[in-house]
Amino acid sequence: METANIDDLKTAVRGILENKGILNEVKTKLRGEIFKSLQDESDDKQPPNKENAIINELIIEYLEFNNYRNTASLLKTESGQTGPQLPRSLLCEELNIIDETANIPLLYGLIAYLQKQSRS
Repeated sequence: METANIDDLKTAVRGILENKGILNEVKTKLRGEIFKSLQDESDDKQPPNKENAIINELIIEYLEFNNYRNTASLLKTESGQTGPQLPRSLLCEELNIIDETANIPLLYGLIAYLQKQSRS
């Protein structure tokens, strides 16, 4: 095959993978596996403290709601929160808030509350 044809084929395949989101997904999984292997080698990494775990959960919920699943997956891996997510009711209890926004991430509700308070 000619070099130009191979380059065209590479470009076409790359474009298809990028358009379908597969290329970013593979890159994210690779980064996650790299972080995981580095963490496995250093046993001194502690699980996140309570406050960090809550903040991470709020961010993960936001990311997944907005279909940033690759970023959420990477955050879970880097933070060590690879187990099941904390229940939303527990997050509300820890933050001492009433869940009035069950269909959207808690971060949206917190922002709306803070904006409302700053206008008062």
